[in-house]
Amino acid sequence: MRESVVKAHKAGVKLAYGTDAGVFEHGSNAREFVSLTALGIPAMDVIVAATRNAADLLGLRDLGQIKVGFIADLVVVDGDPLLDAHALERPLLVIQSGTIVRDNLTP
Repeated sequence: MRESVVKAHKAGVKLAYGTDAGVFEHGSNAREFVSLTALGIPAMDVIVAATRNAADLLGLRDLGQIKVGFIADLVVVDGDPLLDAHALERPLLVIQSGTIVRDNLTP
């Protein structure tokens, strides 16, 4: 499977995040960032797979990007996920549909 994902990425296949929500504990899907970057897929490509590509492939064209007129959820992490994929496993702030749903910044 790992080899197939790498081949697909190199061939230009649009990768997208998804889950059957029974494969692993809900909310731990950030581990996939680490797995995919460990295979050599660039971190930005993995982030785009989880955001813009996933929304686009579901036909949700007004999601997955931070732009005027788009619906966006935001995640603030401690670190640069382009350099350390593990940073995405440590969200400090999560804003979903304009509402703070996790705040580890405020004591």
